[in-house]
Amino acid sequence: MLRNIYDLPSFLGIVPDGLGNLRSLRVISIANSHIINITDQLGFLRNLVELYLDNCNITNLPDLSGISSLYYASFTNNQLSKVNGLTGVYFMDLDSNLFTEVPTVKNSGNLYSLRMSNNPIKNMLSITSYTSLQFLYLANTNISSIPHTIDKLQKLEYLYMNNNKLFFLPTNLLNLPELRTLYVENNLFSSSDKQTFQSRFNQSNPNLTLYI
Repeated sequence: MLRNIYDLPSFLGIVPDGLGNLRSLRVISIANSHIINITDQLGFLRNLVELYLDNCNITNLPDLSGISSLYYASFTNNQLSKVNGLTGVYFMDLDSNLFTEVPTVKNSGNLYSLRMSNNPIKNMLSITSYTSLQFLYLANTNISSIPHTIDKLQKLEYLYMNNNKLFFLPTNLLNLPELRTLYVENNLFSSSDKQTFQSRFNQSNPNLTLYI
């Protein structure tokens, strides 16, 4: 019985309804296809563990709330501004889309890694719902501030926020005990701010690698 679809670049704009009949599928990977429509039946593939729809020019996703087993979701390089019904995923890759804020998902405490670089994000307030997050990529966005509640992410180890519009770093970042690497290069910090940040992190997080 077919369990995986790997690398199918030949869809002519439509992912057909017949996909919903393949209920044992565990992995779907479609890349480099100009998709104008994805069947709603995708949301009924309850055994799906990994879903890759990359570089497909997708503007909308069907409701995915029926895929409770989904572990890895990758929708890079599309034209998405929202995700519908994702629940319990551990890895979510939304790089290079049109998101203006960090989306929320059900069972957000499961998420381990979130990639949202190269999006026009202005608001990252909802990030603090992802309490198990260890890897966070928000480089090259329109973000101008990090919420003071960032210290809710007590498991965060790697934070990438280079090439943004940050002009201040909240002291709450010092309260992240697992933080190992912080990228905040190419923002709007003054020279004195950079020195202050470096000094504070040297004292509170001596094992942290700071790129500023």
